[in-house]
Amino acid sequence: MIDLSHLAYVLAAAEQCSFSRAAGGFQVKQSTLSRKVARLEDQLGFRLFERTTRGARPTPHARLFLAEARELLDRAGRLEQKALALRRAATPRLSLGYAGDLFSGAASQAVCAFLSRHPDVRLEGHERRPESLFALLEAKHVDAVIAPTGHQDQHWVSQLLAPPPLHVAGNRAVGTVYALYWSPGNTNPLLGSLRSIVAGGMAGSDQASKP
Repeated sequence: MIDLSHLAYVLAAAEQCSFSRAAGGFQVKQSTLSRKVARLEDQLGFRLFERTTRGARPTPHARLFLAEARELLDRAGRLEQKALALRRAATPRLSLGYAGDLFSGAASQAVCAFLSRHPDVRLEGHERRPESLFALLEAKHVDAVIAPTGHQDQHWVSQLLAPPPLHVAGNRAVGTVYALYWSPGNTNPLLGSLRSIVAGGMAGSDQASKP
């Protein structure tokens, strides 16, 4: 079987009309590329290049061969992308919309605990301004959003995140409280896991606040 990497070297050399320039594109030594091209020529039984001091020029046989080689490499690339898409589709996924840094503040503890519990899950984050987050949720582009409180209505179910330490300014406490929001129709089991972690975090926060 022909090694596809050898075909890639040959195509690059043919396009550049130079082994040295082709080798530079692959970040390998010219001698390495030349050796692989020669190995393919031995395998095929005919010369692919006329080597001169001015470069490397494809032979008439090579021009016919390289047209098929380019098509084969293109097909291999498409096949690789298809395999990647299938692998991603088979990987459990949770998609979150959020404002600011997902790994700081109120969200950090819950998200880190979730990733520790589900190390093989693909967590997709979509950062938006707070006022834009619920459009993602409405369009079902995300499973849930982490946003400041104040959006409770009949469309969403919400669960408070463990609040950050508040400081007092004048006679009132100052600090932003965040919540996890999701659609009541969302059946992603990973969302249920995140919700249980958030609930546990709130319970721990309540216990910590008791004298």
